[in-house]
Amino acid sequence: MKKLYFSILALGLSTVFSFGQAVESKQRMIITKVTATWCPNCGTGAWDTNKDLIDNYRADGVFLSAHESTSSNLYSTTARDFANNLPQSIGQPLFYLNRTRYNNGTVAAAVTEHLEQIKDQTPVANAGVEMQLEGAKISVKAKVQFFQPADGEYYLSLFVIEDEVIEDQASRGSNVSHPKVLRGRLTPTTFGSLIVDGAVEADQTFDFRIDSALNGDWNPEKLEVAAIIWKKVGEDYEFVNTSSVETFTTFTTAVNHLEKAGVALSVYPTNLKTQGTIAIDLPTALNDVSLQLINSNGQMVAQLYQGNLSTGTHQFGLTKTTNLASGIYVVRLAQAGQSITQKIVVQ
Repeated sequence: MKKLYFSILALGLSTVFSFGQAVESKQRMIITKVTATWCPNCGTGAWDTNKDLIDNYRADGVFLSAHESTSSNLYSTTARDFANNLPQSIGQPLFYLNRTRYNNGTVAAAVTEHLEQIKDQTPVANAGVEMQLEGAKISVKAKVQFFQPADGEYYLSLFVIEDEVIEDQASRGSNVSHPKVLRGRLTPTTFGSLIVDGAVEADQTFDFRIDSALNGDWNPEKLEVAAIIWKKVGEDYEFVNTSSVETFTTFTTAVNHLEKAGVALSVYPTNLKTQGTIAIDLPTALNDVSLQLINSNGQMVAQLYQGNLSTGTHQFGLTKTTNLASGIYVVRLAQAGQSITQKIVVQ
C-alpha cells in the first residue's frame, strides 16, 4: 500500500479527453494584415501582397485579416483585441510578422528571411488541433506540447478564421471575396486559457477541449481554427508558435482501459472540510500515472501524484489549504490518454 499526503496547491491548467494525433515539432509564423473594408489602400497593393503571401507561404504559418476598425463591415471585438496587442497598430493597412510591424513593400522580404532563420529551429512548444461540427455546435480539441524546458506564463488561444468572406472592399468594389478574416475566438478571452504559470519540462503536454455555438453568419465550409501559444511578458502577449486545422473530423471514443481493467477510484469524505483520503485499487500495475484535482472550469489546480503504481491499494491524503476556493472539484486518475474521475465538494 502506498499512502501519501499532499496539501492542495494551485498549479497549471488541463482538461480531460483523449487527443488523436501527434503534435508537430515545427516552428511556424503568424502573418496579420490589419485592414478595413472602407480603406482604399487596403484594396490595392496591400490586397495583392496579402494574396501572394497566402499563396506562397500557406504551409508555413497562419494568416489572418484583422478588421479592428469599428466602421469596417467585417469588424469583430476579437480582431480589435488582437490588434491592440500589436505594437504601433494605428491605421490601415499594416502587416505584422508575428508581432513585428512591416509595410506593404517590406513584408515579403521579411517573411523570406524569417523562414530561413527558423527552418531548423526546435520550437519551445506547439499545439495540435482537431475540430468537429455537430449541427450548430463546434467542438475543438487541442494538445499543447513543450519541446524545450521553459519557464513563464503561457496561454493558448483558439481563433476562428473564415476564408472567402463576401463583402464590399474600397478600391475593389462590391461583393469581394475577403481572405482569412478573423471572425472570433473559442477560448474564454482573446489571449486564451492558461496553459502553465511556472517551470515546465520538455515533452510535457496539456490537453484542452472547448464546445461552442457556431455563429450563423459563418460558413462552416470555409472555417479554420487556429491555435496560438503566447507567453505573457508584462502586459504583452509574445508569440510562441501556432498551428491550424481546416477540416472537420469525427472524434473517436476509445475504450477506457482503466475501467476495463477494473481500476477503482474513491474519495472520502466527498464533502471535504479539512482532510480527506483518495483510494485507488489496482488489479494490475500502472506506469506513468497522473492524479490531479480539477476545478469546475476544467482547470488543474493540483498535481497530486505523478509516477508508477504497483498492484494493490494506494491512498493519497488531501489537506485543504486557504488558497483553495469552496466549490465542486473532480479528482482525476489518468494514464495513457484515458481517465476515471470522482466528484468532490470542497467546503
